[in-house]
Amino acid sequence: MKRLLFISPHVPYPPTEGGTIRSYGLLRALHRDWDVHYIAFQVSGQPLSKDHGDQLCTGLPGMTLETLDEMAKIREKLGVAFLRPLFWIRRKLKTFDNLRPLFWIMNLPFVLQMDRRVRQVIRNKLHSQHFDAVLLDYTKMAQYLSVIKDKRVKKIINVHNAESDNSRQLMLSHGKGLGKAIYWLQWKLFEIYERHFIPKCDLLLAPSQADAEFYHRLAANIKTAVIPNAVDTETLRTLSPPDEPFSLIYPGRMDYPPNGQAVCSFCKEILPRTAQAIPSVRLYIVGKNPPLSVQRLNSDRVVVTGYVEDILPFWQKTSVLVVPLKMGGGTRIKILEAMALGRPVVSTSKGCEGLDVVHGTHILIADDPEKFANDVTRLLQDPSLYDGLTLAARKLVEERYSFAALEPLLREVLENGAS
Repeated sequence: MKRLLFISPHVPYPPTEGGTIRSYGLLRALHRDWDVHYIAFQVSGQPLSKDHGDQLCTGLPGMTLETLDEMAKIREKLGVAFLRPLFWIRRKLKTFDNLRPLFWIMNLPFVLQMDRRVRQVIRNKLHSQHFDAVLLDYTKMAQYLSVIKDKRVKKIINVHNAESDNSRQLMLSHGKGLGKAIYWLQWKLFEIYERHFIPKCDLLLAPSQADAEFYHRLAANIKTAVIPNAVDTETLRTLSPPDEPFSLIYPGRMDYPPNGQAVCSFCKEILPRTAQAIPSVRLYIVGKNPPLSVQRLNSDRVVVTGYVEDILPFWQKTSVLVVPLKMGGGTRIKILEAMALGRPVVSTSKGCEGLDVVHGTHILIADDPEKFANDVTRLLQDPSLYDGLTLAARKLVEERYSFAALEPLLREVLENGAS
């Protein structure tokens, strides 16, 4: 059996926590054919969870997990009293949309502090053990491709979206002023980073064809393969009818700017139109770290929950997923989760980009606010449309976007190469 070194910033469990579900899906698909050694470096302010790690190893027998909480070591070295005000400032910066890129700048000293340690661990691991391939998870880990000197070791990078293109879209969404200037700088820094490090890989795994094409434009000779995001359809079963038939949901990290902008736009341009036809309609915005612009949406009609331990009760409570995104990359796992759980979706074209969905069959797609509101209203009032979409969407996600469907696709890519 071939041996794979999988290196990520996070422990990807439970698989319902945002972007880590992509990492978890890849692990599920890989561990049957590969002897996987997984290293998780902590590169954020949240501690690694031993419980998550234990559950991960239980669900993937034979996989070896090594967790290195580098952030905890930095806190211990510098002292809690010294770091507490810095962490407070970082949290505050994330609540202001236009200042959020400064959060990246404040993270830089911690990233640099960890960089030497990460490189040392990778070198030691490759020197002491034989691996046929190394998979680096997330674009921000691409800098460590240069550490792998042995040409016999296949270098793979798994991207969750096109980071520099995301920053470009955010820059264009701002009018003038400091926010636009900071996002312009972030865009250019990401672009330089990607142009320099991404071509060093032997294979890039992209979540959508659009992301793969973006990296082909960045480096024409790069080998890419589209490995779509997937969900666990064995765990995510069709829910019973919603507790609140006229309620909507938008889940996601609210400190991710496209999410914040999407819900603000929805509440301003779309929700009032739906309320004219359905006065009892209500929106649940479920996700951690909502900035002030999102917190201010709280009202009788809009519920901003912040972080929740378990999102499943909110899926059970609500009736329809709305995805009014106007920017972003990758593919929306929230759409796949809704389809698996039997909740129909109304989305913009951008929101469902990269997914093989058909308007009127699996999903309703609307880019105009009035049409979006009309489609939401139709779903809430037409049981036959509601049931038809949910049945077709569940079948699609089982056939194309389940963990079971991911396994043979990834095996084919790793055995026979990519474009």
